[in-house]
Amino acid sequence: MQWAVGGNLINYPGVTSTPSSEITTVKLLVNSTISTPGARFMCTDAKDVFLNTTMKRKEYMWVPASLLSDVIIEQYALASLIINGHFLFEISKGMYGLPQGSRLAYDQLIEHLAPHGYRPVPRTPGL
Repeated sequence: MQWAVGGNLINYPGVTSTPSSEITTVKLLVNSTISTPGARFMCTDAKDVFLNTTMKRKEYMWVPASLLSDVIIEQYALASLIINGHFLFEISKGMYGLPQGSRLAYDQLIEHLAPHGYRPVPRTPGL
């Protein structure tokens, strides 16, 4: 089972956007690689990098108890946690739907790469 947070219902006071490259920058990079003899290029898709990112500010969401099977509720003794037919979940790691998820992952990536000499290019977002 996969859940997503209702990001439109979360009031996050911090920055949620991340820098991204413009299409012109991407085209220049690809064309430079293609036109350079012997050049090699690698690209990765980091669209899910924010999953399981540590969050400094926890979020909470109500989940209908009907979304969990009776077997799970019994196995983990969750019946006493049901309030008006819902569970209250605490979110402490990045997951789908969190408006701040990608920004938290971006900030942690910058922090992780800094000791190795990598840093964002000042005038070219996302590079």
